Amino acid sequence: MHNNMRRLILTLFVSFSLVAAAQNADQRIGELINTEDWFQLNDEYPKLKDSLQLDYLKPMAEAMLALHFNRPEEAVASIGDLLVNYSGQIGSAALNFALLRLQTIGELGRYAEAADGLKAISDQLPEVGSIAATYSYYNALRNIPPMSVSRPQSDVAVPFHLQEYKAKKREPWMREGKRKFKGYHMTVPVTIHGIEKPFVFDAGAEATFITEKTAHELGVRILPDTITLNGTQKGLRAYIDSMRVGDIVCRNMVVYVGLPTMLDSIADGFEAALGLDFIKAVGVTQILFDQGRIVFPAHYPNDSEERNLCLGVGLMMRAERDSIPLLINFDSGCTTAELYDGYYRKFASEVDAVAVKDTVTTGYYGNVSNVEVKLLPEFTFTVGKTTVTLYEMEVYPPSDAVLQSCDGRMGMSLIRRFHRTTINLNDMNVMFE
Repeated sequence: MHNNMRRLILTLFVSFSLVAAAQNADQRIGELINTEDWFQLNDEYPKLKDSLQLDYLKPMAEAMLALHFNRPEEAVASIGDLLVNYSGQIGSAALNFALLRLQTIGELGRYAEAADGLKAISDQLPEVGSIAATYSYYNALRNIPPMSVSRPQSDVAVPFHLQEYKAKKREPWMREGKRKFKGYHMTVPVTIHGIEKPFVFDAGAEATFITEKTAHELGVRILPDTITLNGTQKGLRAYIDSMRVGDIVCRNMVVYVGLPTMLDSIADGFEAALGLDFIKAVGVTQILFDQGRIVFPAHYPNDSEERNLCLGVGLMMRAERDSIPLLINFDSGCTTAELYDGYYRKFASEVDAVAVKDTVTTGYYGNVSNVEVKLLPEFTFTVGKTTVTLYEMEVYPPSDAVLQSCDGRMGMSLIRRFHRTTINLNDMNVMFE
């Protein structure tokens, strides 16, 4: 199961017009911000920033780069600069940036500050219910300290268990599909209140996740508010005072709690997921697949690899096929791999020539359904300096699913191909060896 957790709070939509006198640099940077092409903005902004005529584009671009390349403190500072000095020039976008700044402050664990700022805006704009809802989300956390991590000065290694994922019972309406399904989860031991549980190592989950049953077994404090996960499915939140992964101790975690869903009745083996909140906090993770270990290095040098990860809905990975750029959701909690309509539109003639039609049952938290797909015999693409071929790839049709804004999703089918996968969220790159 993949915890495709939609952002619970406001998403920024920036739309602004550039004056006719603006130069090509202004037009290009504005275009990249509006199209949310963060990798290309990262490539082009350093070359174009000195040619910008519109002064507000500098803090705006720097804020978005900091936000999407895991530098939240810098994002807060750049947005503050934008609001203090250029609010009059950016017009209605100022409100969106003010909300984005408060959202980022909340994600840094400064819950009371975020809540108070949102309350002030909500009082001025009571008709915008989403602002009040976001205020309530953070206000419920105002007395909780920010999450913190303590660890030894040496590398920390934990074993992982490769667990086959399959339906525990088949219903008459479920479709198995033509591909020979061999999906796996990678679980690591996590200890809470002296109880050890297997947690799926899930870079696709924006936050750590546990089922309601597991929350009660661990004795964690469930918070009174109800939240929405994956856009429609109700869930809860819980407070974990201390959680241990090997010799790493994470304190003051706020985790999502999933209520029973249809997926629980047909699938076995899922209790909890260790999400991006933990993975970002430790900085660098190395999956040594053939050794059955995950290592969290105490010190890790940047080997000058270009950034090929950014933060979006989970982790987005920059890839390419035949020199055509691809945006892939990198999700270690995904049991296999899949492609979406964005990929099909780029390579429709090739897919139609070799793919066969299939119908499969697919599921994630809050949803289980049969889906008609195209089954691609093989798929070759490049990430950084590494080229890899995956086989029996399902190409999904257009959908309202939040992840289908990218070209596909790669999980354990990709990771299992390599001896070592290094997820470096300090420098925002992933390397496969």
